[in-house]
Amino acid sequence: MVGYGAKSHIRRNALQHLHQEITITKKNGSFSLEESLVDLVAQGHIDREDALVHALHPDDVDALLRSQGPR
Repeated sequence: MVGYGAKSHIRRNALQHLHQEITITKKNGSFSLEESLVDLVAQGHIDREDALVHALHPDDVDALLRSQGPR
């Protein structure tokens, strides 16, 4: 489901604010592309380098992967 805040950002073409909106609404079940990429790495579907290349916020992917420790 897309919340009111995200819809508003999309309507105004303020897409740069969506990442922050997702972060704010995590408790409601929102998750970012970066979190999904980290899950794919953890499951062995893609490697770390692919996740970093395809992420909009590679620093977030790197931080999430480091917090999980070595696999």
